Amino acid sequence: MSCSKIDSSRSCGPEPDTRIAAGNEPPSSGSVSVPASAIPSSAFAAKGSIRILPADSQQLNFLFARTDDGFYSLAFVADRGFTLFDYRSQTSEWVRIGDGHAPGLRLGVSTDFAVEGRGRKLVVGLDGLSWNFDLPRALPDGIVWGLGAQAGGEGAETGSAGLWQRITVLPAAR
Repeated sequence: MSCSKIDSSRSCGPEPDTRIAAGNEPPSSGSVSVPASAIPSSAFAAKGSIRILPADSQQLNFLFARTDDGFYSLAFVADRGFTLFDYRSQTSEWVRIGDGHAPGLRLGVSTDFAVEGRGRKLVVGLDGLSWNFDLPRALPDGIVWGLGAQAGGEGAETGSAGLWQRITVLPAAR
């Protein structure tokens, strides 16, 4: 991760092609890479490409809008699509907001994605398809985001592995 300053002319976060893998050692629930600074806005636009690699758990996570109350997570799963979650810190609860089925998100295949959030609205684009969601709470000023790989479940020998490619996360255009 290399981010000491964010401005509207460049993205902040992992190197353009980032490999992330999660093990299966307790108490880890995965591996996450987070920029040093937040996006200086309450609206953001993220895009890039993901490639989920063979492993026991086949899930990569895009986390965003982290506050003391929790954060949102887009869980991309090979051969299924994604699930949007609201993690609530006070109760340690994962609340499912919605799902998107994307046949083009296949194991070992690079798939383009785009996410744009503003206020309580979120638009997710994956493999040329698009979904709209209403978030339970508005995005905060200063968007903290991260990229992750899911740990393996009980009995799994490995967690997830994958590539996040050409990632940009910027303040959304007004």
